Amino acid sequence: MFKRAIDAASSLVCFPRPDGPGGYSELDRPAAAGSTCWQRWKPCLFVIPIVLSVIALVFSYTCHIVKEPLLPTVANGAALPETHLGGRTTLNYWNLPFKRSPELLAECNAALKNVTEKSGGRWGQLSAADAARWAFKCTKVPGLFEQVPEKLRGVFWMKGNPFPEELAVLQMGQYFPQERVYVSPHAPFMWAWPDSTPAHAPMGGMAYKPGLMKILPMIMPMMMTGFSVRFLECPGRWRLPFPFGLPGHVCSAGSGKAPEMVYASLQAHTMGNISQHVEQDHYTLEEEPSGVEPGAVWHRGIYGGPPLLGRCKCVSIGSYSLTKIIDAKGEPLEPYFSEWVEYMGDIPLNFWGGITDAMVLDLLESDRFEEAAERFKELWCADNDDPTFGACDGKKGLKLDPTGFA
Repeated sequence: MFKRAIDAASSLVCFPRPDGPGGYSELDRPAAAGSTCWQRWKPCLFVIPIVLSVIALVFSYTCHIVKEPLLPTVANGAALPETHLGGRTTLNYWNLPFKRSPELLAECNAALKNVTEKSGGRWGQLSAADAARWAFKCTKVPGLFEQVPEKLRGVFWMKGNPFPEELAVLQMGQYFPQERVYVSPHAPFMWAWPDSTPAHAPMGGMAYKPGLMKILPMIMPMMMTGFSVRFLECPGRWRLPFPFGLPGHVCSAGSGKAPEMVYASLQAHTMGNISQHVEQDHYTLEEEPSGVEPGAVWHRGIYGGPPLLGRCKCVSIGSYSLTKIIDAKGEPLEPYFSEWVEYMGDIPLNFWGGITDAMVLDLLESDRFEEAAERFKELWCADNDDPTFGACDGKKGLKLDPTGFA
């Protein structure tokens, strides 16, 4: 029956040559069109499973032959609470040793266009060129800035990121040189999201959905998602064809020893809880040697894998190029700045300008995160009756857990 089905399907696209000049002779004329096609396609039915099996074996071998890449089980900042923070496991912008002045934050908010206040926060927009310049100015804090590794100063374009996030700033954080760990808490004006889909968005803008573009600028501040960067010696792994990838394939093996900074483990921390990391994939920063200056371009590695491989991560899907468009002096870095402006065109960028609800601010600054989360839920669901991405279930609150402690 299976052979007859194949014959029937293949007869639709396979035809015997006609009689006459150039046609079949009586000796090589097939009994039916389908039988010729069956002979032609039958080997594929045996070859395809073999090829898939070989790919699966190569996949498994690639993942397990290397000592890593394994998803780290220890947070980058695991030692910091005891050694530097007096036992506190969180590091947020209100805990930093130097603070952004209220005058600077007010100036930055005054520059925003189309300002809206909802869900306990303020959001506004800037053009592509202005967004990059203001992002630098609004996150340059005296006392902090001078201690930030120079390669991490400036404003970065998440070039090639398939999700609707465009600008990232890391320079408003704290560096711990002994551990070679840098922590960048989430703060106003350190992240920017597009208001609509750029003409040449990655993957054809597949992830630039209106609902996602609406919710991302609100969810990240509500979860206070900060990042830690731990500089390490580069493992110098093999370069593999897409979709495979191994952490450390961009830099040379053995490079990155102190004080050199070319390779780092990157982790995300909800509510600034540096004793835990929340990502399910292996994140890295790997300096690209092709940048116009040191630290200008980083391979932002995202290495994952199916559950059957456990902690082994050897599939590179979602990785992108973290490209500096404003340098450490606050000047446009060419040619990347011009490429950025051309890429965005006249599409504005959305910024989070800060918390407007006094209760939330007081709870956060008191490190009362569970109570702050409940207040966030109340404010969010008062303004968002639509169950976008399941964020609100009627008036019951966020289904997402913004505390990171559950």
